[in-house]
Amino acid sequence: MVTADDPGQPPQRARAGRLVHELFAAQASRAPGAVAVIADGERLTYHALAQAASGLARRLTAAGAGPDTLVGVHTERGAAAVCALLAIMESGAAYLPLDPGLPPARLSRMCGELHPAVVLSAGTDHGIPHNAAPVLMIGEAATEPAGLEGTAPLATPPVPPRRWASPTRTSPPSSPG
Repeated sequence: MVTADDPGQPPQRARAGRLVHELFAAQASRAPGAVAVIADGERLTYHALAQAASGLARRLTAAGAGPDTLVGVHTERGAAAVCALLAIMESGAAYLPLDPGLPPARLSRMCGELHPAVVLSAGTDHGIPHNAAPVLMIGEAATEPAGLEGTAPLATPPVPPRRWASPTRTSPPSSPG
């Protein structure tokens, strides 16, 4: 991770060995009331987002997410997506982007080939393939800390280097010809 604290200076390396969600948690501790996300008219502070992500991370681990597993994210860009990605990182899993704009057949093929442990979806399960893993619904509730038990950050399992962050498929495999 590279930071640019002073635009006149070259970027500095972030603290070596720290994961993105750990850097986020450190920032949330330093400036809990600062705005972390502004999306679709919604403003979330670092504190609120950290609590919501930790609560969602607990739901994910209870559903089977963790190191060497994938969690599908079937949502549009926005605060819920940011919360979902932080929660996935906190659980130790990798994320699988499942763009709601893709044809259902492609989403089905992706889930059938990559086998996510859990799929997070915002608002509706429309378009999520039937062969997908269990679906956890997220949305505005995913970014609201109220009602989420155990919102302290999880003790993240050690994630060795060279683990997945996110697989990407750009096209289906060629069929033998």
